[in-house]
Amino acid sequence: TTLFGAMLAVSAVNLKLVEDQIEGKGAPLPRSALLLLYFTFSVSHIGGHYGHHGYWLAGVGLYLMGFAVSPPVHHNFPPAPWHDTERNGWHEDFHLLLFGADACFLLMAVEFLRQHTT
Repeated sequence: TTLFGAMLAVSAVNLKLVEDQIEGKGAPLPRSALLLLYFTFSVSHIGGHYGHHGYWLAGVGLYLMGFAVSPPVHHNFPPAPWHDTERNGWHEDFHLLLFGADACFLLMAVEFLRQHTT
């Protein structure tokens, strides 16, 4: 219940920060800091139960790479050689990295459930 309450509190603060950004009253840095802190807590908690290896390492690495090219960060980056200005850029790379990380955590959850439900 404490973990769920913390998740609700972080979600409420995140919602307020998003609203402020949309209304032009907030900067992206506070929201980025909140999400990075919550990310650190979440992956540490998950790694503590699953183990800090395999899918966990791959997923965390992909999440960190995604954060490094996330929209608040990538605005001053020059296009990468594989970017096509008419079609894709850092924003699409960000989503691809998140997809890869989410897939790792899904595989990790499947593996965890197989080991703990037989």
